[in-house]
Amino acid sequence: MKRIVIAAVCLVLAVFLAVFGFWDLKKITEELHDSAERVIAAAEAEDGQTAESELDIFLTKFAKHKKMLGAFVNHGELDEADILVRGLQDKAVQGEFTELAEDLRTLQYHFAHLHDTETPRFENIF
Repeated sequence: MKRIVIAAVCLVLAVFLAVFGFWDLKKITEELHDSAERVIAAAEAEDGQTAESELDIFLTKFAKHKKMLGAFVNHGELDEADILVRGLQDKAVQGEFTELAEDLRTLQYHFAHLHDTETPRFENIF
């Protein structure tokens, strides 16, 4: 009987961790998407100072959540996102706002794609 209780507790704990991880991933991807959207809006308005300050906030958030993203993201996609992130600061400083906005939209796609692939649906399980 003791083994059944321990197995049930382990199963409940595993399900709880999976649900919490998915919920946290959703929160992280939405936060990064919204932060990137603010940078894109500033870049399209060609407001360099606002774009750089919003980009600093985005980069801080990305660095903070990179470890959690590494647990869920295909590492090839994470490497591609990391390469894009490294070039963002240079583009903002040089005033290449069109390319900055384009790279941020690519990152937004990666964040949305990540959330879609981790959603527990029949297509994703099988």
